Amino acid sequence: MSDKQPTRQQQGQTAQQPELSASADDKAAAEFQTKQAAWVAAQMAETDRLKAETDAKAAKAKAEEEARAKAAKAAQEQAEADMVARRDHAHGAQVVLDPDSDAALAARGGMHPTIHENTQARDADLIDMGLDPHAPSAQLTDKPAAAPQPAA
Repeated sequence: MSDKQPTRQQQGQTAQQPELSASADDKAAAEFQTKQAAWVAAQMAETDRLKAETDAKAAKAKAEEEARAKAAKAAQEQAEADMVARRDHAHGAQVVLDPDSDAALAARGGMHPTIHENTQARDADLIDMGLDPHAPSAQLTDKPAAAPQPAA
């Protein structure tokens, strides 16, 4: 035999090498596919986690906005109720006095030397107008120019 021709044992090894090489390539490809699938699964899990986190933040923001709107509505309703209560329980009425009258002079404090005397003078003029200075009401002080005649 010549040195250049392979022996049977060498021929067998040469024939087995492609099988071993193909087997190693298959293992490497399978390992790559496993790693790739794991990476894709991790990315999907991270995407799901971020979506859940975003949804939770949006739900929290919506709940906070609804709470603020509800509180604002309650405050507005309370303010309206307070305004109605003040209006319904308001006592007295503002009386516009003739600036040249004794009542106006007394109300400004210029008729008598003491507050007590000025108050008495002002109250006396209010009584003359038909008003009670100690329990004022929403009475109309101006008399209509011509009272309507009753229908017969």
